[in-house]
Formats: sequence, C-alpha cells, structure tokens
Amino acid sequence: MKSLGRLEGRLFAKDGRLHMVVDADRTSDLARVSCRIDEQQKIFEMSLGEVTRRISAGADVALDGLAEEKKSRLVRKPDGWFFPAREGLQGPFNSSEEAERHLEQHILGVQSRI
Repeated sequence: MKSLGRLEGRLFAKDGRLHMVVDADRTSDLARVSCRIDEQQKIFEMSLGEVTRRISAGADVALDGLAEEKKSRLVRKPDGWFFPAREGLQGPFNSSEEAERHLEQHILGVQSRI
C-alpha cells in the first residue's frame, strides 16, 4: 500500500458538506473520506481522481480565519510552546511552527465534529 500523504487531512466541499481526506492509497486508487451526514460521522471511499479534482477546485477554501486564530492562540512558556483548548493547555511543543501545526489539526478536528 503506497500512501499519498499530501492528500491526507485536505478538505473539500461536496453536496454542501465539508469533507476531509482520512487517507489515500495509490495501489487501490482510492481515498477514505470523512464527513458528517444527519449528525453522524460517515467514512466512505472515493476515487483519487475525484478527490484530487475536488481539492483543486476548492484550493481557496478558508476556514473561519484559521490563520489569524492560530497565531493569536500560541503561548510561549519556559518549557515550550502551548495553545489553550477546551480540554486544557496543549503542549509543550518544541517550536511555534510545531505548535501551530498541532493547533490547526485540533481546530480542523473540532470543526469536523460540528
């Protein structure tokens, strides 16, 4: 199985819903995609070609000021970088870039559950 990591975690819209690529497999030419339908998380398979087309078509998708929110939420402490979340302070991370990546994953995870 050869994964296409560059597609994993990417978002696109289909049928008025936000979808996220969970993983992509070059061997089977399929991606597992997640979305919420009727208040339930659904995971289904989609061809890599369709996923790639949809991601390309929505390349300018921006989620609720994500870039601004990430920068303003980072906190530097003597033992590393952190960000606050409902679950408590998350970290420490070795750099602001690493903290920002984890914060982005956290925000996308929360938004995909809404």
